Amino acid sequence: MGTKKTILPNEYQQAEYIESTGEQYINTLIVPSSYTGMKLEFSNLSRLSSSFNFCGCRTTDNRFVFGYGNGKTAYGYNGSYITDIAFPQEKATFSLNYFNDRYFVYKNYFFSLDRSLNEKLPEIYLFAQKSSASTPQKLSYKCYSFEITENEKLVLKFIPCYRKADGVIGMFDVVSRNFFVNSGTGTFLKGEDV
Repeated sequence: MGTKKTILPNEYQQAEYIESTGEQYINTLIVPSSYTGMKLEFSNLSRLSSSFNFCGCRTTDNRFVFGYGNGKTAYGYNGSYITDIAFPQEKATFSLNYFNDRYFVYKNYFFSLDRSLNEKLPEIYLFAQKSSASTPQKLSYKCYSFEITENEKLVLKFIPCYRKADGVIGMFDVVSRNFFVNSGTGTFLKGEDV
């Protein structure tokens, strides 16, 4: 019988998810291009207003985000789009131009991305939206996994975990082999050990 292969270094313990209380977020340090994609598995999103973005980045006229608009699923890609699909109440996965497929995807719904990003954006944030404003828009939810692609290449794959030595909770990127911690205030919460 073989042994279970772990993808994290021994110093880290994988968790089912990490959760922001609305004050914590992670800067991925990745600036999106027209060939960048992302995929997020999440649940328990807090709804603080009628319309907001909860992952990604934006400028005044350009967006690369996952969002919520008046009870509906929304996304931003060189513009803002509110679909006619109810926002998920259960664990869900959204993807946007994942592996440069030119779609926003949720379940069996596909929305074509007919334009390219037309200006430089800031870094992609997880648990928040990075914008030109000094304070990022942060929200509370659980994140089970997060990935960023460039063309057909995986450039970031976050695994929820904590550092065993001091209990610091964050995301381990199995592509760069770096541990990403909170850029906000307070402390992330975590799920059960995996």
